[in-house]
Amino acid sequence: MGEPEERRGRCFPLSEICASADGVLEPIWNMAIDQAIFNEMVEGNAPPSIRLYTWMAPAITIGRFQDVGTGPEHTSKYLPVARRFTGGRGIVHGDDLTVSIAVPLEWLELRETASVPAVYLRLAEAFVLAFKEIGILTAMGGCCAPGLHNKQWNCMEVSTRADIINAVSGAKLVGSALRKSGAWVLQQSSIPLQSTVTIDPNEFSRLLVAALGQIMRASFSNAFYNARLLGAARSYSGHTS
Repeated sequence: MGEPEERRGRCFPLSEICASADGVLEPIWNMAIDQAIFNEMVEGNAPPSIRLYTWMAPAITIGRFQDVGTGPEHTSKYLPVARRFTGGRGIVHGDDLTVSIAVPLEWLELRETASVPAVYLRLAEAFVLAFKEIGILTAMGGCCAPGLHNKQWNCMEVSTRADIINAVSGAKLVGSALRKSGAWVLQQSSIPLQSTVTIDPNEFSRLLVAALGQIMRASFSNAFYNARLLGAARSYSGHTS
């Protein structure tokens, strides 16, 4: 048998935000860029990608099936809201590291028929490795009480068996949302930087990219936002609010 094919992806390094397009609000623009990155990969125009970013100001993202009216009035009334390309519940951004992972299921050693929890658990392996490197002990969450799962608006207030929690405090460490399309997957994850522990976003980003490369047996090289990607994001920004 020949040598396995070398897997090469791209990584958009940690940034606050690339230049907004035509005054589009930051949360909408961020979601549009993630969608454009995913679609470029699915269409064969770009390699698998990791994108890392923080937020200039507080904002909310909601899942693609979530009712915007279910959010707490004191929060959603005053903060900009954007709908994600992925599912899940609401996330209040502002003091978090956001990670967008767009890869083929094959890189995760999963079949196209893999369940959503299976994808979460596979990617969780990389997050667990990164947390271990900064001295945070982790565990997987437990299932919530019957009926609670669908009533909670905030993703960070619910933990399931596919979620990573702090093994000491029980605090949820990562809130994630997923979208599968055939043999491809997009996961968007939010990591609070100030909770029971303080996380340095630059250090954690470096460790997480290395861990993702380890579990996928892939290398990720730094990439830049090009005109085609930003043009696609600009078109999507009119459909993500």
